[in-house]
Amino acid sequence: MKGHLRLRGRVWYLILDRGPDPVTGKRRQRTIRLGIFPSRKEAEKAQITEMAKIIQGDWVEPSKQTLKQFLARWMEVYVKPSLALNTARTYDSLIKTHVLPVIGARRLHLLNATDLIEVYELAQQNGAAPASVRLVHAIVGRALKDAVRWGFLLRNPADNVDAPKAEKKEMQALTREEVSQLVAALDETYGPIVYTAVMTGLREGELLALRWSDVHFDRGTIRVHRTIGSKGTKTPKSRREVQVGASVLSVLQAHKERQLAHARFVGPGYVVGLVFATKLGTPMSAFVVRKAFYRTLERAGLRQVRFHDLRHTHATLLLAMGEHPLKVSRRLGHSSIAITMDRYSHVTPEMDQNMAQRLDDYLDAGREMQQ
Repeated sequence: MKGHLRLRGRVWYLILDRGPDPVTGKRRQRTIRLGIFPSRKEAEKAQITEMAKIIQGDWVEPSKQTLKQFLARWMEVYVKPSLALNTARTYDSLIKTHVLPVIGARRLHLLNATDLIEVYELAQQNGAAPASVRLVHAIVGRALKDAVRWGFLLRNPADNVDAPKAEKKEMQALTREEVSQLVAALDETYGPIVYTAVMTGLREGELLALRWSDVHFDRGTIRVHRTIGSKGTKTPKSRREVQVGASVLSVLQAHKERQLAHARFVGPGYVVGLVFATKLGTPMSAFVVRKAFYRTLERAGLRQVRFHDLRHTHATLLLAMGEHPLKVSRRLGHSSIAITMDRYSHVTPEMDQNMAQRLDDYLDAGREMQQ
């Protein structure tokens, strides 16, 4: 491939001769803007550098495509077909809120690390949580990685930017006494989902996706194999069968009878199937469930915790009772026991103390038998 310089005004351009078109035979050229240089000699140096990149394959043809245009295409081609509906909505919302207003109009091939740093700084200044900013970084990084893979970029500028530091959320778990207070304050509308959450440790999305066909009253289990707004579960190990006690079965049975009576009253307009549903049988809103949960906490005179903390409460109580962490990990649907041990390390000292005391008691009993 040959090339020569051309000066237009104050700007130097590299004119590439790409040879004749194989179909029409016409001469093909590509113009590349090199920039403004103090002399032709400096422009020639830039020409040599650019030509070397082309020969070595380290060059991507500049395009007028903006980041906004690329991300729109990326959402359609990659995100929506391969990710869960809720995840795709989260990606779309974060991109529109934090990325496009700042650098959406920027040419894709001109993006650099400074642009991304500006996005993260402005997001934090506008009140975005550290976890949200980290997710923005992950989304942009993945999108630009695909831009490299698809030949739009030579390198991923996100690789040169450190992810914003994560702010570790303080995990809160209700005590045994607080759980009793909570249960006493439950009503018939949202009480069943709250009780099931604290007694099974299921994630909010898993609870909202439960169908009556997943509840096996005969063998006392709940099958978890989907989450609301998704084609499956969070991870492969999240697909599980959770054993439940008689109290959960009793609450669910009473809830089912009330739901069926209401469905008969509503008539054909009621959609039968979901365990936790609206008055028309449609999926409950997570926002509405959380608001109802906060009102229950207030009614019970308890401190404010998140709905997700019911999952932490379940795990903490099981570990404090002496249940093996591996069993708890499987029950929660964690991808590995390491996650369980790291997340609930605050319970470990109590477990160690109980274990040490049990060893003392065991050896004492052995000595007494020998006497």
